[in-house]
Amino acid sequence: MDAVDENAIHAAPGFGGWGGARVLPCGGIMENSDEKKLEEMIEDYWAICSLLGIHYIDNELHKSNTTEDNLIQIDEIIRKLVIGEIVRSYTWIDYAMNDVMINYFITRKDKSYLIKKDAFINKIADKISFCNKLEVVREIYDIPKSEYKKIQKIKDLRNDLAHNYSPEDRNKTKAVYGSKSIFTEPGMSLFVSDFIEIQQYFVKLAPFG
Repeated sequence: MDAVDENAIHAAPGFGGWGGARVLPCGGIMENSDEKKLEEMIEDYWAICSLLGIHYIDNELHKSNTTEDNLIQIDEIIRKLVIGEIVRSYTWIDYAMNDVMINYFITRKDKSYLIKKDAFINKIADKISFCNKLEVVREIYDIPKSEYKKIQKIKDLRNDLAHNYSPEDRNKTKAVYGSKSIFTEPGMSLFVSDFIEIQQYFVKLAPFG
């Protein structure tokens, strides 16, 4: 499998693209010179890691633990990281489909564009399921089969993880991506590669925001 393009990752929406300013998931725009905001985010980062039990692996610390303890701790960290990224990616696709539909049905030159956009999101988009949005976008733009299948795979994986605490214990075909466990490097690498391809496709369809 080809290596993931790091430049593509950082250029894509949601990964801090758009030139010199970084779009923050927590809200707002971070300019490169905003050192105070960066310091606050770093503090939040370490605090949240502590709350969620996510820590860098310390070789000396883990030498004092049993092998079983280390396996349990590292497995829990991997699961939190992977599940968080899958949910975030799924949500990004849902958001992107909203923008694609808005771009198709509402012209940006319309003086009441923002009002119509808010009405569309609140009254229509928020009431449509992910699957229905995908079918609407597919009808409008005839999504290529490869991208369509990748979106379906991500949707199925997200559902497996969202509705089963330990999906692989219930069904060995769950928590698998491209025949590989999503909780391993090969599985997650394929997932990231597919998601970047989906991002690039949607960015071409419609301007975001």
